[in-house]
Parts: sequence; C-alpha cells; structure tokens
Amino acid sequence: MRIEREELLARGYSNIEAKHRKTLALTCHEKVSRRGDCFIGVKASKSLVDFSANFKKLASNKKANIRMEIRIEGLDEEIIVLGKGHSSLSYSHSDDIVVRKSGFVCPKTVMVYADKAAGDLPRPFVKLLQKPESIIKIVFTVTID
Repeated sequence: MRIEREELLARGYSNIEAKHRKTLALTCHEKVSRRGDCFIGVKASKSLVDFSANFKKLASNKKANIRMEIRIEGLDEEIIVLGKGHSSLSYSHSDDIVVRKSGFVCPKTVMVYADKAAGDLPRPFVKLLQKPESIIKIVFTVTID
C-alpha cells in the first residue's frame, strides 16, 4: 500500500454557511461572502500547489482513495470525508481547495465522488466553523492498495 499525507490549518469565519449540497471548500483568502456556501474555513495554511509531488502523483490515479479528516482544535469530534482520485486532478490552484461529490474536475479539485459536502456537516459543528477563533485542522490522506 502506498500512502501520502498533507496537513493544513484554517480558521473559522462568521460568513461560513456550509450549506452546499455538492461541494465542500477551504480558501487561503481571509474572508468569504455568504454566497460562498461551500466554504468551511478561511486562511488555509496551504493551497493545492503546496501539496507534495508524491501526494499529487498518487491522487491522480483513478484507483486512489482520498480521506479528509476535519477537526476543530479543542473538540473531540472529527468529520471524515471519503472520496476518490482522478487522472485529471492537477492540484494547480493557489487559493481554493474543493471536495466534490460529482466527478467534475478543475484546478481547485482535491478529490471527486466524495461521500459528503458542506451541507452534510452537523449544524453544531458548522456553528463552531463560524467562529473566527476556531482553528480547523485538516488532514488529507491518499492511499492506493
């Protein structure tokens, strides 16, 4: 089995709605509007271009399984999102990281065919994502058996 991991931190923000039914996203920007209802965090410490070459190579295999762990510092609850890799993943966007339930791929896409989107997150968890003092830890793991 081949495994690669990427870890990053993001912050909560008052405009986070996390209601989108098909995507979930993080941004390196300092703020988002309420119209950006897929976002779960701002001020991400990494963008897709910062991911390692080994992670990108594994994730671009259609047999790759990608796992996203979302934790808020000081909280025991962890949200797990499972998805797939794709041969067209470029990891070339410098601002946003997008998880997709569909098979659509663009430079912002980190994984496709995910089992969750922003709207699937528990509402009490989302309330914490709306607090600017919340520190969000994200771990992406890609594996190929």
